[in-house]
Amino acid sequence: MATVRITKELIADILACARAKFSDSIKKAEDSRPDHHWGDYIYDAIYGEYAPIMAQLPAGFIHTTNRVLIRKVGPYPVELYFDFSAPKLWPGTMPPEAPAENHYSQALVLNNSPVWNDLLDEVKAWKDRCDAARKRSKEFTEGVSKVLENFSTLAPALKEWPPLWELVPERVKEKHKEITVKEKKEKPAVDQNTLGRLTGAITAVKLGGL
Repeated sequence: MATVRITKELIADILACARAKFSDSIKKAEDSRPDHHWGDYIYDAIYGEYAPIMAQLPAGFIHTTNRVLIRKVGPYPVELYFDFSAPKLWPGTMPPEAPAENHYSQALVLNNSPVWNDLLDEVKAWKDRCDAARKRSKEFTEGVSKVLENFSTLAPALKEWPPLWELVPERVKEKHKEITVKEKKEKPAVDQNTLGRLTGAITAVKLGGL
């Protein structure tokens, strides 16, 4: 077996790979954001009543925009762009009765209003998916870190938890294969339930279940 010491550098590389295993699932969650059809809904809820009047003004009299940036929906801080189906007239002021506030130029805070209830539900579900994906990544990475804390060399760690091989950098794998020095036996106690959860997590990632 090869003698490869588990250094701080190697731990950092392994943990980076552990986090990378979940990057696709995190991106998938982030990409599942509320659909752009909400752009027209938001516009109509704020300016719809005034749109026919604004349309009668000379071209160029009011600024137009293709999208709106939302900074907050009810209690949830966000940064969500919603595209409009077509360019919209965007006045410099908000109607006094509007269920929203200007955060800054063309960025809005959507107030706690029943008009946003459906959007609020979608935003909450989206944020929950993102939080859950990040939590799985954090828990997996922390679990791998705890396993590595039990070993000073790589070979016994791999023997205790073979899926660790998938997280080892290629340069270290080559070194592990090339060196044929007998390892000093290390068999510290590693919680088998923890190893089982880690194995289940890495298997689920490979199968696209996360």
